[in-house]
Amino acid sequence: MGASETYLRAVSAYADGARAFFVPGPKAVTERERAGIGPVPVSELIDRAETLAPLSAELAGAASAELAAKDPAVRLQASIALLAKALTDLDVSKALLSAAEEEAGEP
Repeated sequence: MGASETYLRAVSAYADGARAFFVPGPKAVTERERAGIGPVPVSELIDRAETLAPLSAELAGAASAELAAKDPAVRLQASIALLAKALTDLDVSKALLSAAEEEAGEP
């Protein structure tokens, strides 16, 4: 028995949302800009994060449900997905903080 359809849809939706968050602005030239922090306005990053937040919550719920699966491979996959999601959520938070500090003129 493999992972549930709900879980697989949540993983796919979150991955698409995370990729969309980190899409660079139209004139990305530096590494920070390629990470989606540069010419992308803070308001746009906030909108992207607000789009990603419910997908993150949905994935957390779906993966948590998979942790109760009888199949150890399914449980392992869910654990890895939760760790990857946590890292991505931290990267999103870091990008938002950097953009806000940059807009405010802070180092």
